[in-house]
Amino acid sequence: MPGWSKDRTPDVWIRPIEREGREAVRELLLRDVLPDLARWLREAFEAPQTWRDTRHERRWSIKAGALVAHDDDGMHILDRERGRR
Repeated sequence: MPGWSKDRTPDVWIRPIEREGREAVRELLLRDVLPDLARWLREAFEAPQTWRDTRHERRWSIKAGALVAHDDDGMHILDRERGRR
């Protein structure tokens, strides 16, 4: 879960996963979450100063079998088939 620390640098946390679901989560991380995180961070560093001066957060979870990205602007379902994030 990325966010901004007090010195305005990004923080990224990955929570522990139970053993039985670990492989599926690892696949999601590599295929969907990390590329989305990289895109979010690129956009964050290019954002206007007023956006960068405020706290932001993005998290990922699985809801009803779909990977969902949560951020302070709302919730966005990641849609790989349509090429949208």
